[in-house]
Amino acid sequence: MRLFRPQLVAITYPTVVVVLCLLVETFLLLQTFRAQMVRHITDLQINTVMLAGIGQETSF
Repeated sequence: MRLFRPQLVAITYPTVVVVLCLLVETFLLLQTFRAQMVRHITDLQINTVMLAGIGQETSF
């Protein structure tokens, strides 16, 4: 019995490459999504502070 089987390697090697590419892709997507969410949250906080400041200025 041989340990090295070309047929098996021909099937598994592309599969491993595809799975690794998908993992990297999902990781990068999560990173960009997290960055966008942080930016969105900070924008919301800045807008809230500005609105609170406007409310304090206009109230007598």
